[in-house]
Amino acid sequence: MEKEGRTRMKKVGLIGLIIVVLGLLAAGSAASVLAHGPDDSAAAGYSGLYLDSPTMVRLAQTLRLTPEELSGHLQSGASLADVAQE
Repeated sequence: MEKEGRTRMKKVGLIGLIIVVLGLLAAGSAASVLAHGPDDSAAAGYSGLYLDSPTMVRLAQTLRLTPEELSGHLQSGASLADVAQE
């Protein structure tokens, strides 16, 4: 009887822990999604593109721009295709 009680308590504790972890994960995901408004990315000039420094330099050279010029175009909302067509 006592063993059954401990087993039951362990199961209840494990289920409770799983529920807490899932709740925290859901809350974290929701907070992340809600922290960004519907058009926050556009307002900040973020095009969804991440370029590390070496990639930015190579792209800029290919487009015959400086990395600063390319960065300025991208931050103003232009896509790489837009910059390449200019």
